[in-house]
Amino acid sequence: MVIDDRGLFPEADAAEFAQFGELLRQAFGTPIASISQMHGNSCRLALPEGSNVKYLVMMEDISQGERVLAFTVNGSIAGKCVGHKRIIALPPDTQEVILEITQAKAEPVMRCIAVY
Repeated sequence: MVIDDRGLFPEADAAEFAQFGELLRQAFGTPIASISQMHGNSCRLALPEGSNVKYLVMMEDISQGERVLAFTVNGSIAGKCVGHKRIIALPPDTQEVILEITQAKAEPVMRCIAVY
């Protein structure tokens, strides 16, 4: 990709970026379920009946340091850290989301957990 002499992306590239932006808005525009803060080691998000979920987005409050060292989602998806933001693909038949922080440096402080 090359910037043109006007300092702009070529029109073909700009159109691709616009399409990509639309895909992101469709996937992550409005959460199906969310909580704005989580203190402690676990939380459960019940999903509305018939929800077609695809992603879990977790955000740790890193102003207090990255504390999460390991976690599980629904007992079957494992991860090692969250940090600023972690996006996890969920199985299509997901009916609820149970997040368990299994190892942390200190009490985990999550600033957002959302399902899309």
